[in-house]
Amino acid sequence: MTIARSVWAAGTRSWEIDGNTLDIGLSLSGLSAPNFSRQPGMLFIYVDGKKFKELPAPRGKTAASVSLKNLPHRAPTNGAP
Repeated sequence: MTIARSVWAAGTRSWEIDGNTLDIGLSLSGLSAPNFSRQPGMLFIYVDGKKFKELPAPRGKTAASVSLKNLPHRAPTNGAP
């Protein structure tokens, strides 16, 4: 998993996002990836502990974007708290 324009904050175990859009990239890899990708499932995206978006399970590589405008969350802008 990659999250563009973000930094992992180990102390809070969360991503600090720079900007108003959460851009996530996902890919499956490893020996079990083909078997795993054939399993039924859904991808859930949570923002501030609340389910925000639901997508079909990724098959290989996938990307998702979530607009953070008008959401009650705390994310730094340009690295400032």
